[in-house]
Amino acid sequence: MIEWSLRSRPCIGQSVSGDAAAVVFGDEVAWAALIDGLGHGPLASAAAERAKEVVEGFRPELGVIDGLLLIHEALRGTRGAAAALARFDASGVDVGGVGNVAVRGLGGVDIPFAPVGGVLGGRCRPPRGRHLELNPGARILLMTDGVSRRAPIVDLEERSGQSLCDALIQRHAHAHDDATAVLVTYVGQRRAQ
Repeated sequence: MIEWSLRSRPCIGQSVSGDAAAVVFGDEVAWAALIDGLGHGPLASAAAERAKEVVEGFRPELGVIDGLLLIHEALRGTRGAAAALARFDASGVDVGGVGNVAVRGLGGVDIPFAPVGGVLGGRCRPPRGRHLELNPGARILLMTDGVSRRAPIVDLEERSGQSLCDALIQRHAHAHDDATAVLVTYVGQRRAQ
């Protein structure tokens, strides 16, 4: 259904990252999640890892908005986090997000979506989601705010998934924040042979 690549690094001077990512495969669905714990260091890491645990337990029938609400409840009492979720199935992808994370399409894939403001586990607006039909080969990039929004993504689009994620983190990550990039390529529904 999907192929994925990931690159992450903690804030300069920190031993742990407040960012986390999860890719989960289920019956006829796949989830990609990017989580950015508020701030950086051990408390941000604890919030991000808690959210990752929630994502790893998602059921296939769960929707993106309900997934964000589960994370929101699980993060109460923590620093909280921003997060982007993408749920892939045979019809395409449902995307949703809360906070300062980015979801971008590459190679002509238009993603008319922006996460709502707020912090999961704290105050946030009601999450919203969007369904997009995808063709095989469509690529979707999830980034935390530790990656510059001015990064020349269009110049990197021809790279392989791992090479693109590596270049974003090596060349366009802010030194004062954790930085993570996840690139997902939609393969489509694989047929049994």
